[in-house]
Amino acid sequence: YQLDHTKTLLAGLSDETLLNYPAMSISSKIMAMELFSKQFINYTFTGDCNAMPIIPLKMVQTSLTYGMSPLSGVGFALFGNYLALAKGEVEEGYRYVKIALSLMKRMPSIAHDSEIMYYSAHTRIRVEPIQSANEHYIV
Repeated sequence: YQLDHTKTLLAGLSDETLLNYPAMSISSKIMAMELFSKQFINYTFTGDCNAMPIIPLKMVQTSLTYGMSPLSGVGFALFGNYLALAKGEVEEGYRYVKIALSLMKRMPSIAHDSEIMYYSAHTRIRVEPIQSANEHYIV
């Protein structure tokens, strides 16, 4: 259900529309994005594979409802990975990974850019040559 709901929210939204979304301004929603990001790491460590996809889906849903935050890029990168690597929807997943990287450039955050680069590389390595996936790591 959560995946279908997220795809419905994204249906018909162009990359440019997503990149020009207003900024998230409600502090409780910004905090929720922080908590989602941290919870994803907890699920990774505990191996809760059934719960893991819920986090990126909720991050994308929250971003679409309340605006983009610096952590929205993390949500889109994780969502793209889920689509490309778990569901086999490589093209669609890759689109959201590229949106994540574009959001990172539009809303830079020293605290979260490395997460976006790290998670984006998972799908980029599958789609692009290894050199391009590493370009964000080279200083």
